Amino acid sequence: MKKNATLSLYIFLLIFSASLLFSNPLIAQEEGIYEVTNNNTFKNVAKSKNISNTGRENFYELAFKMHPTHYFKNSSLKSVYNSGDPVKLTFEDTKSFNLLKNNAKLNEVELITIMLNNSNDVNDSIDLSGSMELKKLKYVFIKCNFKCSEDQIKKFVKTNSGTRIFYSSQDPS
Repeated sequence: MKKNATLSLYIFLLIFSASLLFSNPLIAQEEGIYEVTNNNTFKNVAKSKNISNTGRENFYELAFKMHPTHYFKNSSLKSVYNSGDPVKLTFEDTKSFNLLKNNAKLNEVELITIMLNNSNDVNDSIDLSGSMELKKLKYVFIKCNFKCSEDQIKKFVKTNSGTRIFYSSQDPS
């Protein structure tokens, strides 16, 4: 009887330890992505519709899974993933923002990802609030390849009140 209890305890500890090991990578992925919090209109809409401000499932689906995407670099279209109108736009530098103007294929875009390679890129701000082409834009994701702050992101990008802004900041090594 004592052997069965000891064996059960060892099995329980093994399963518990394994579950801790496998759950940590999932938690770690979310810790590096932050949301700009000075978006009072979204907070009010979220409260009135019982939507959690941390409800990021749709954002993660768009950001990390494959969808029709246009990639821009050096003021030109670098590559296209999948055919049709893009759902995602990825800017690998800040020199390509001029390609947003007068582009009829932007009606379905829900996510714009912008890579900032150094602290000087923050000075090339972008205003998406008046864009008539980006009717379905829900998210802007800024990837800083340097240590950046929420205040820098707020100064860098301006959007409509219903668009959520996320950013990640990587400490150069």
